[in-house]
Amino acid sequence: MVWNVPCGPRIPGGYTVQMQGGLGAGTLGGWFESQVHGPVLLSNKHVLQTMNRKIWHPSAGHKDKVEIGNIIQIANAGDAALGKPADPTWATSYVKHIGLITGFVQPALAMRVWMHGGHSGDGSGTISALDFLMKDGLTVFGVRPDVQAWGVLGDSGSLIFQHGTTNVVGLMYGVRAGLGEKLALAHPITLVANNLQFAPMLQDPVAPLQVQN
Repeated sequence: MVWNVPCGPRIPGGYTVQMQGGLGAGTLGGWFESQVHGPVLLSNKHVLQTMNRKIWHPSAGHKDKVEIGNIIQIANAGDAALGKPADPTWATSYVKHIGLITGFVQPALAMRVWMHGGHSGDGSGTISALDFLMKDGLTVFGVRPDVQAWGVLGDSGSLIFQHGTTNVVGLMYGVRAGLGEKLALAHPITLVANNLQFAPMLQDPVAPLQVQN
């Protein structure tokens, strides 16, 4: 478990963040290149829910907290929001235990996926549902996790990748439990990226962090 563990000076995807005045921490999914803002971090709207608020890592109450940016854009469809880094050199396309983000792929039934959540750590699963409900007007897919601890409080905002690759499939925002199974819920990353106008970073100007935690 990596909950509330500080990392720096560059903060890769898969670590915890919390909005100034927020009720709880979520996960910094990853860093991308915005057509409008330059380098940006991506998480959920329910994690980064108020424009211009500061974004803290690992959490607002941590004794070693670092202000890593502020909220600059909130999606008008779907559970997503962007933050601008306090220092652009902090942005890195690296996601803990996954690697450098290389591209986007569409979700498909039976696709194997993996992620690194800010609370639960490494996890994997299988996409078992497509387009089965809507969240704030944006399509959703469901992942059946291999381990039930995957996709818990604090993992909101994690990126879901096609297993064994660094291609992003979706942005996780919550879970659905019932009928004897638990599903992690996510928006297809292509829809989120189109809505917020971002793409993978063309290059990571500095070698990936040597993350110890």
